[in-house]
Formats: sequence, C-alpha cells, structure tokens
Amino acid sequence: MLGRVHDVVVIGRPVRDAPLPSPVTLEAALLDTGRPTILAPPVPTADCGTKVVIAWEDSPWAAHAIAGAMPLLEKAEGVWIVSHPGAAPPEVPPELLVDSLSWRGVRAEIRRIDGDIRELGALFLDQAAKIGADLLVKGAYSQSRLRQMILGGRTRHITTHATIPILLAH
Repeated sequence: MLGRVHDVVVIGRPVRDAPLPSPVTLEAALLDTGRPTILAPPVPTADCGTKVVIAWEDSPWAAHAIAGAMPLLEKAEGVWIVSHPGAAPPEVPPELLVDSLSWRGVRAEIRRIDGDIRELGALFLDQAAKIGADLLVKGAYSQSRLRQMILGGRTRHITTHATIPILLAH
C-alpha cells in the first residue's frame, strides 16, 4: 500500500520455482497502489529507458502505462509503438499516439506486427528484442484476470518471459 505515495513501484520479476518475488506481489503492486509498476528482470540490464517499446493495445490501461512512462519517454533515445491490427480497427490508432507524444518532444515510430493475436505477448517481446529495447511499456490485464489465470494472456506471458524491464499499469 505504501506504493500509493510514490511515483512508481519497482519489484523483481517472479521466477519459476522461487518463492520470491511472488506473482501476488506483482498483482498487489499493479492493482492496489494505482501506480505504474516497473518489473525488473532476474538478470540486471545495462540500460533502462534508452530504447523504449510501447505495446499499443488501445486501452485505458495502455494510456495509464504511457502516462507513467512519460518522464522516461521524454529522455529516451528512441521510442517505438508496436501495434497489431487485431480483429477490428482501433478506436485510437497508433498515429494519434505519435501525434500526442510529439507535443511532449517525443519522436516515436510505429511498427505494425502480424501474427496470431493469441500470441500477442510473445510478438511484443519479439519486436522489443529485434529493436534492442531496454524497456517495454504495457497496460496490464486488459483482459480479465480470471481469463488470464486460466488461459494465460499477454500480460502473464510478458511478465514470465521478459528479459528487459517492463513498465506496467492497470
């Protein structure tokens, strides 16, 4: 709960077969503090925030994550918005995010990805790796948490497989 009075919460990424950090800690940080959460990978990275990928899913959660990441985005050397066309055109296309970021002095490039939307978490991580990103910004649990617990999901895939820091917000 103390995270509520800070700008961001930083926790370690849960690791399989290790009691700590716990996935419950991640959920508490995301859902109970109202603050963006940076999930640190098990192996520290040399940089964080010089090359940033935004996983654009046209959701309030993604908007919250981007707002929380703005101080990092303003200082980044490069920002890429990774977008998947999905089943229907987004209400807010990534081009509008590029325009909005430009008002803050952030130059961003759109990367559209193809592939099975059910594998979107893996596709976001793949693009981040191809770009050489050292931070991924993503809205968390845009699908119901119950569905994610049973069937898996983008957030769960990313939080269990990422090797770079992730800034998440719900």
